[in-house]
Amino acid sequence: MKQKAVTDLTEFKVCNKKLYLYPLIDLHSKEELGFSHSFSPTVAFVIEILENALPNNKYQTLTIHTDQGFQYQNARYQTWLNEKNITQSMSRKEN
Repeated sequence: MKQKAVTDLTEFKVCNKKLYLYPLIDLHSKEELGFSHSFSPTVAFVIEILENALPNNKYQTLTIHTDQGFQYQNARYQTWLNEKNITQSMSRKEN
């Protein structure tokens, strides 16, 4: 079965610091596949949550939809997706 997941890196101000929340949601079941938070929105942080949320890639054909943040345009992130046979989908600019 083809599965689609969505995610978005959201920034919050907490005690004068920036805190980033990163949830991963299955679009079909509306199930939260995983989430994490960090004080730095790095590419490594985004990959780490995906590794934890998608152990052994239980989805045979997974597409992850994101915005066009720098993390998702990074070659390291795109290589990781390709290695896991995950299709990348990004929204158009300004959407």
